Amino acid sequence: MSDLFAEVEHRNATLQDVDKKLRLVDLIAVPWNEETDKVLWRGEPWREIIDRHAFDGIETHAGRIQVNREHVKGDTVGKVVQLDPSHPDGLFTRVKMYSTPRGEETLTLAAEGGAFPSVGYRVKSFSDMRLDKRTKTRKILRAFMDHLAFVEDPAFVGAEVLAVRAGLSGLAVVEASLPDTPSLDDVMHDELLAWASSRIRKHDH
Repeated sequence: MSDLFAEVEHRNATLQDVDKKLRLVDLIAVPWNEETDKVLWRGEPWREIIDRHAFDGIETHAGRIQVNREHVKGDTVGKVVQLDPSHPDGLFTRVKMYSTPRGEETLTLAAEGGAFPSVGYRVKSFSDMRLDKRTKTRKILRAFMDHLAFVEDPAFVGAEVLAVRAGLSGLAVVEASLPDTPSLDDVMHDELLAWASSRIRKHDH
């Protein structure tokens, strides 16, 4: 993988329910087709939209995705045990907290509003995105969940209980500004190519 897509990007998730007895936390990790305006990508602010098919097939990865604190790998507090990309609101995710002191602490903080979920995901290539440099909008067509974290201080307002659902937002940790690519921009805004791409993706799904 090139350095361009080596970084893991972060986006605030939405807490849905906490069952302290079973140590389960339900959340919407990524909302579908909701435009954000506070995403930092490659050193610049971009609006971001996640396509509702971006995580198709991810349900087979349940049990292999770890949950940590503050996006610090090694500070593990649980694991993802269920994923449902067909949920109408977004990527439904169920977390099982480990019965360790750190896991129990995180469970209590999540239940009482002291820790908020934030998803870490990767985009592997430009073909997995649709960029509009004129409006600074990035639509994610295909993404891969790297991990889930519970953070004490969300980078942006919006990681609240589902019923409140303020403006959801996220943070992309990457460097350097996006290079000028006028020829690529023309291609990406070609209506015929956009139509062909949508037909191919519809056929794939």
